[in-house]
Amino acid sequence: MKCPNCRCEIGNLTTCPYCGVVLYRRPSAGRAPQAPPRVGQPSPRTPARSRSDQRRDRHLANLDSWGILTVVLLSGIFVLELLQLLLQFQ
Repeated sequence: MKCPNCRCEIGNLTTCPYCGVVLYRRPSAGRAPQAPPRVGQPSPRTPARSRSDQRRDRHLANLDSWGILTVVLLSGIFVLELLQLLLQFQ
């Protein structure tokens, strides 16, 4: 399932771990509805970190992925150029 707010894949979670949106679902027939949280107590669905921290972490993870991909592609180009250079000397 995708979050309707940030469009990230969240699986069957009721709270998006990226943007903190709480997704409400109708309880199924076999399950009893859960009691609402008491006032003054932290809700178990409340994200521990702020939305900006979560977005920053997601952005940094994407930068890490792009950095690794860039290094792998540049290494491949270097190896191909090195092989071409070696073939010219034979």
